[in-house]
Amino acid sequence: MAEKQLQSIAVADKYVVDSGAIQSIFRHVMSAVEEESTNGIHRLTVVVDPQATAFSDVAVGKVLECNFTDGSFNEWRITSVETTTRQRLGSVAKIMAVGPRYDLQFRSGIAERVEADGFADASFSMYGLTVSEWVTEILASRNVPTYFSKGTITPTTTHQLSIAKMTPLEALEQLADVADCEMWVPNNLGRILLEDNSRLLRETGTSSILLDSDTFTIE
Repeated sequence: MAEKQLQSIAVADKYVVDSGAIQSIFRHVMSAVEEESTNGIHRLTVVVDPQATAFSDVAVGKVLECNFTDGSFNEWRITSVETTTRQRLGSVAKIMAVGPRYDLQFRSGIAERVEADGFADASFSMYGLTVSEWVTEILASRNVPTYFSKGTITPTTTHQLSIAKMTPLEALEQLADVADCEMWVPNNLGRILLEDNSRLLRETGTSSILLDSDTFTIE
Protein backbone atom coordinates (compact mmCIF):
# COMPACT_ATOMS: atom_id res chain seq x y z
CA MET A 1 0.00 0.00 0.00
CA ALA A 2 1.42 3.38 -1.04
CA GLU A 3 2.09 5.81 1.75
CA LYS A 4 -0.32 8.71 1.69
CA GLN A 5 1.06 12.16 0.93
CA LEU A 6 -0.08 15.69 1.54
CA GLN A 7 -2.02 16.83 -1.50
CA SER A 8 -3.20 20.33 -0.67
CA ILE A 9 -3.68 22.85 2.12
CA ALA A 10 -6.84 24.92 2.02
CA VAL A 11 -7.91 27.94 4.04
CA ALA A 12 -11.40 27.67 5.52
CA ASP A 13 -13.46 30.01 7.66
CA LYS A 14 -14.38 27.26 10.16
CA TYR A 15 -14.08 23.51 10.76
CA VAL A 16 -15.97 21.16 8.42
CA VAL A 17 -18.24 20.02 11.29
CA ASP A 18 -18.94 23.66 12.10
CA SER A 19 -20.31 24.25 8.57
CA GLY A 20 -17.00 25.65 7.41
CA ALA A 21 -16.37 26.65 3.81
CA ILE A 22 -13.07 26.59 1.90
CA GLN A 23 -12.01 30.05 0.83
CA SER A 24 -8.80 29.34 -1.08
CA ILE A 25 -6.14 26.68 -1.70
CA PHE A 26 -2.36 27.06 -1.59
CA ARG A 27 -0.80 25.97 -4.86
CA HIS A 28 2.62 25.66 -3.28
CA VAL A 29 3.90 25.16 0.27
CA MET A 30 7.55 25.47 1.26
CA SER A 31 7.23 23.29 4.35
CA ALA A 32 4.69 21.84 6.77
CA VAL A 33 5.73 20.30 10.07
CA GLU A 34 3.55 18.85 12.82
CA GLU A 35 4.71 18.60 16.43
CA GLU A 36 3.09 17.58 19.71
CA SER A 37 3.64 19.89 22.67
CA THR A 38 3.90 18.83 26.30
CA ASN A 39 0.22 19.67 26.92
CA GLY A 40 -0.89 17.22 24.23
CA ILE A 41 -1.98 19.89 21.79
CA HIS A 42 -0.64 19.21 18.30
CA ARG A 43 0.87 22.16 16.47
CA LEU A 44 1.35 22.70 12.76
CA THR A 45 3.82 25.13 11.20
CA VAL A 46 3.37 25.92 7.51
CA VAL A 47 5.76 28.15 5.55
CA VAL A 48 4.39 29.75 2.39
CA ASP A 49 5.07 32.57 -0.04
CA PRO A 50 3.24 35.67 1.26
CA GLN A 51 2.63 36.64 -2.37
CA ALA A 52 0.50 33.52 -2.88
CA THR A 53 -3.14 34.31 -3.65
CA ALA A 54 -4.38 32.08 -0.82
CA PHE A 55 -2.33 33.97 1.76
CA SER A 56 -4.74 36.92 1.58
CA ASP A 57 -7.39 34.69 3.18
CA VAL A 58 -5.15 33.59 6.08
CA ALA A 59 -6.11 35.08 9.45
CA VAL A 60 -5.92 34.14 13.11
CA GLY A 61 -8.98 32.10 14.08
CA LYS A 62 -9.49 30.62 10.63
CA VAL A 63 -8.71 26.98 9.77
CA LEU A 64 -6.11 25.20 7.65
CA GLU A 65 -7.42 21.99 6.07
CA CYS A 66 -4.71 19.50 5.06
CA ASN A 67 -5.93 17.04 2.44
CA PHE A 68 -4.12 13.77 1.66
CA THR A 69 -3.89 11.52 -1.38
CA ASP A 70 -5.93 8.77 0.32
CA GLY A 71 -8.92 11.07 0.76
CA SER A 72 -8.35 11.78 4.46
CA PHE A 73 -7.87 15.24 5.94
CA ASN A 74 -7.07 17.04 9.17
CA GLU A 75 -7.77 20.55 10.39
CA TRP A 76 -5.88 23.19 12.33
CA ARG A 77 -6.93 26.43 14.02
CA ILE A 78 -4.63 29.32 12.99
CA THR A 79 -3.12 31.02 16.06
CA SER A 80 -0.46 33.30 14.57
CA VAL A 81 0.94 34.52 11.26
CA GLU A 82 4.43 35.97 10.83
CA THR A 83 6.12 37.37 7.75
CA THR A 84 9.91 37.50 7.72
CA THR A 85 12.75 37.88 5.24
CA ARG A 86 15.14 34.96 4.77
CA GLN A 87 18.44 35.06 2.97
CA ARG A 88 18.12 33.58 -0.53
CA LEU A 89 14.38 32.92 -0.07
CA GLY A 90 13.23 36.50 0.29
CA SER A 91 9.96 37.12 2.14
CA VAL A 92 8.28 34.07 3.65
CA ALA A 93 5.20 33.70 5.83
CA LYS A 94 5.03 31.29 8.75
CA ILE A 95 1.54 30.14 9.73
CA MET A 96 1.19 28.57 13.18
CA ALA A 97 -1.88 26.45 13.88
CA VAL A 98 -3.12 23.98 16.49
CA GLY A 99 -5.41 20.95 16.55
CA PRO A 100 -9.08 20.99 17.66
CA ARG A 101 -8.07 20.05 21.22
CA TYR A 102 -7.01 23.69 21.55
CA ASP A 103 -10.62 24.86 21.18
CA LEU A 104 -11.70 22.84 24.23
CA GLN A 105 -9.23 24.81 26.34
CA PHE A 106 -8.75 28.25 24.86
CA ARG A 107 -11.87 28.92 22.76
CA SER A 108 -14.29 27.67 25.39
CA GLY A 109 -15.42 29.19 28.64
CA ILE A 110 -15.80 27.34 31.92
CA ALA A 111 -18.01 24.26 31.50
CA GLU A 112 -21.31 25.04 33.19
CA ARG A 113 -24.14 22.57 33.76
CA VAL A 114 -27.51 24.18 33.07
CA GLU A 115 -30.14 23.04 35.57
CA ALA A 116 -33.85 22.60 34.85
CA ASP A 117 -34.59 26.05 36.27
CA GLY A 118 -32.08 27.63 33.91
CA PHE A 119 -29.40 28.19 36.55
CA ALA A 120 -25.89 27.59 35.20
CA ASP A 121 -23.58 25.91 37.73
CA ALA A 122 -19.82 25.89 37.16
CA SER A 123 -19.33 23.45 40.06
CA PHE A 124 -21.28 20.20 40.00
CA SER A 125 -20.92 16.56 41.03
CA MET A 126 -22.78 13.42 39.96
CA TYR A 127 -22.62 9.77 40.94
CA GLY A 128 -22.95 6.49 39.08
CA LEU A 129 -22.42 7.79 35.54
CA THR A 130 -20.51 5.72 33.01
CA VAL A 131 -17.60 7.32 31.16
CA SER A 132 -19.81 7.69 28.09
CA GLU A 133 -22.53 9.40 30.14
CA TRP A 134 -19.96 11.74 31.66
CA VAL A 135 -18.70 12.74 28.22
CA THR A 136 -22.30 13.49 27.21
CA GLU A 137 -22.75 15.66 30.31
CA ILE A 138 -19.52 17.59 29.73
CA LEU A 139 -20.22 18.21 26.04
CA ALA A 140 -23.75 19.36 26.92
CA SER A 141 -22.35 21.95 29.31
CA ARG A 142 -22.70 25.59 28.45
CA ASN A 143 -19.68 27.17 26.73
CA VAL A 144 -18.63 23.91 25.00
CA PRO A 145 -18.38 24.43 21.21
CA THR A 146 -21.33 22.63 19.59
CA TYR A 147 -19.19 21.10 16.82
CA PHE A 148 -17.63 18.60 19.26
CA SER A 149 -19.33 15.22 19.58
CA LYS A 150 -18.84 11.92 21.36
CA GLY A 151 -16.86 9.33 19.42
CA THR A 152 -15.65 5.87 20.47
CA ILE A 153 -15.89 5.40 24.25
CA THR A 154 -14.83 1.91 25.40
CA PRO A 155 -14.69 2.11 29.23
CA THR A 156 -17.99 0.97 30.78
CA THR A 157 -17.25 1.59 34.47
CA THR A 158 -19.18 4.17 36.52
CA HIS A 159 -17.52 7.03 38.36
CA GLN A 160 -18.16 9.93 40.69
CA LEU A 161 -16.74 13.17 39.36
CA SER A 162 -16.67 16.74 40.62
CA ILE A 163 -16.36 19.49 38.04
CA ALA A 164 -15.33 22.80 39.60
CA LYS A 165 -14.69 25.80 37.35
CA MET A 166 -12.93 23.77 34.66
CA THR A 167 -12.66 24.22 30.92
CA PRO A 168 -14.16 21.37 28.86
CA LEU A 169 -10.66 20.01 28.20
CA GLU A 170 -9.77 20.04 31.90
CA ALA A 171 -13.02 18.24 32.74
CA LEU A 172 -12.44 15.57 30.08
CA GLU A 173 -8.83 15.07 31.17
CA GLN A 174 -9.95 14.64 34.77
CA LEU A 175 -12.49 12.06 33.64
CA ALA A 176 -9.80 10.16 31.71
CA ASP A 177 -7.55 10.20 34.78
CA VAL A 178 -10.28 8.95 37.15
CA ALA A 179 -11.36 6.23 34.69
CA ASP A 180 -7.73 5.23 33.93
CA CYS A 181 -8.18 5.67 30.21
CA GLU A 182 -6.73 7.82 27.44
CA MET A 183 -8.56 10.76 25.92
CA TRP A 184 -7.70 12.29 22.57
CA VAL A 185 -9.25 14.49 19.92
CA PRO A 186 -8.49 13.56 16.30
CA ASN A 187 -7.59 16.49 14.06
CA ASN A 188 -10.87 16.29 12.20
CA LEU A 189 -14.61 15.77 12.69
CA GLY A 190 -14.64 17.10 16.27
CA ARG A 191 -14.88 13.72 17.99
CA ILE A 192 -13.97 13.06 21.61
CA LEU A 193 -12.47 9.57 22.04
CA LEU A 194 -11.64 7.64 25.21
CA GLU A 195 -10.03 4.20 25.23
CA ASP A 196 -9.08 1.82 28.03
CA ASN A 197 -5.35 2.09 28.68
CA SER A 198 -5.14 -1.68 28.77
CA ARG A 199 -6.26 -1.98 25.15
CA LEU A 200 -3.92 0.65 23.72
CA LEU A 201 -6.08 1.11 20.64
CA ARG A 202 -6.12 4.45 18.90
CA GLU A 203 -8.81 5.65 16.54
CA THR A 204 -7.29 8.83 15.19
CA GLY A 205 -8.90 9.11 11.80
CA THR A 206 -5.76 10.77 10.46
CA SER A 207 -1.99 10.53 10.41
CA SER A 208 0.69 12.92 11.56
CA ILE A 209 2.56 14.81 8.89
CA LEU A 210 6.23 15.63 8.94
CA LEU A 211 7.22 17.20 5.68
CA ASP A 212 10.31 18.90 4.34
CA SER A 213 10.98 21.71 1.88
CA ASP A 214 9.02 21.82 -1.37
CA THR A 215 6.20 19.89 0.26
CA PHE A 216 3.96 20.01 -2.75
CA THR A 217 3.12 21.99 -5.84
CA ILE A 218 -0.27 21.82 -7.55
CA GLU A 219 0.19 22.06 -11.29
